[in-house]
Amino acid sequence: MLHEVSGLVAIVKTLNDKRVQDARDKATATIDKKIARLGKLLNDAGASADLRNKVLYGTQDFKKQLQNDVSIPNIAYTIGEAEEIYESAVDLIESEANKGGTITPKKEIRTIRPASLSSKTYLVPVHRVQGAVVRGQTAT
Repeated sequence: MLHEVSGLVAIVKTLNDKRVQDARDKATATIDKKIARLGKLLNDAGASADLRNKVLYGTQDFKKQLQNDVSIPNIAYTIGEAEEIYESAVDLIESEANKGGTITPKKEIRTIRPASLSSKTYLVPVHRVQGAVVRGQTAT
């Protein structure tokens, strides 16, 4: 009986480890996307190295914590915390932009209408062109 239970426990542990690893991989990808977004915001804003370190450190720290999490609830909690850090980092970038300190102003946004950039080619049937040519010759 005990021998059968240990086999079942091993099967459950294997399945659980796989699910935890899948959740960890998904969470790591989510945090990587947030880090990339923050990096883009910082680049667009022309932020200083000090502001970059302040903003990116917390999110990168959560990425390290994920590697040590061994349960799906812990991973979900870490993702929730990382989301809060991300939101506060975006707020920090915006507040620095409003101060006008180390961040350069954003580029002007212009609206471009594609229709004004190219002319449309019209296809006219041959009989209409020939009729116009004949009318032009008779008018002169």
